[in-house]
Amino acid sequence: TDTDGTVVAVSLYYENILIGVDSISPYTTTWSGTTFGSYNVYAIAEDSDGLSATSDTALISIKGKPVITIISPTSGQNLTEGDNVTIETAAADPDGTIIAVDFYYDQVLIGTDSLTPFTIDWMDIPSGTFALTAVATDNDGLDTTSTPVNVVVRDRPNVVITNPENGNIFIQDEDVLIEATASDNDGTVSYVEFYYDGNFIGTDYAAPYSVF
Repeated sequence: TDTDGTVVAVSLYYENILIGVDSISPYTTTWSGTTFGSYNVYAIAEDSDGLSATSDTALISIKGKPVITIISPTSGQNLTEGDNVTIETAAADPDGTIIAVDFYYDQVLIGTDSLTPFTIDWMDIPSGTFALTAVATDNDGLDTTSTPVNVVVRDRPNVVITNPENGNIFIQDEDVLIEATASDNDGTVSYVEFYYDGNFIGTDYAAPYSVF
């Protein structure tokens, strides 16, 4: 206010650094790009006579947000359907502690870890392309979401024995033709290996896949 004139401008400062100027009451400004720490904030009013006055200083504190990065797996990494993958992070808080990290794939919650180092096992992963993110929450209730890590989870090939059929009976020393069909949803089948009770019989590299 001004008792014998008008206020023409109010300049707002923190630590002698100009934040902004407003010429219309109520006098406000937006302080963008703040960083954590303690700051002295004050205002200087200038009137129509060119006179100025400085307000009392207000000491304010700005809380720091946590910082988090997914370090494994890495963006573009190829994973395999059905595998178990450990998601690892590097996380810190500039003025407190991190109390929890939530892990997501495409905004679907995988789980939460509250102990450092903040990791989680993504179990029996589905096939597809996914964006992995981690959200760190600190003791002040502030949270930060990591930059997404994009991964590709490839399908496993599909294989079915078509001959012999389950329950077929054969005579000792008889040669048995084993046949199978195989396919891959996101690639090609390189070969098919055949086994009985865990014992290797042979390999076929071309369809139709079979072995004696």
